[in-house]
Amino acid sequence: MASNSGGHELGESVKEMKAQIDALTKTLATLADDTAEMRAEYGKRFRRSAREATSLGEQIVHDAGYVRSEALNAAGSYAAHSASAAAGRVEAQIARSPVTALLAALGVGFAIGLLTRK
Repeated sequence: MASNSGGHELGESVKEMKAQIDALTKTLATLADDTAEMRAEYGKRFRRSAREATSLGEQIVHDAGYVRSEALNAAGSYAAHSASAAAGRVEAQIARSPVTALLAALGVGFAIGLLTRK
């Protein structure tokens, strides 16, 4: 009888182990399914984020081009205004003392002539 009860206990242990293995197999299958779903979801999120980052990058490049254009326009306007103001100051100085301006122009012309002489 002892051997029969030992065999019975062994059979019960084998059944219990088989049930635990079946439960573990189901748990692993569920985990694999969940992992596949998570991987697919993260793939979708990654692709969406990549598209958004690309779009933002394109917007930044566009905005930088606009800012560059505006800066060049502002610099051009400033340079034109500065040149106009300088020309106005020179004209005012010539109007105040035309003889001095004429002598200065002759001196500059003479100096340039000496420098370019061969």
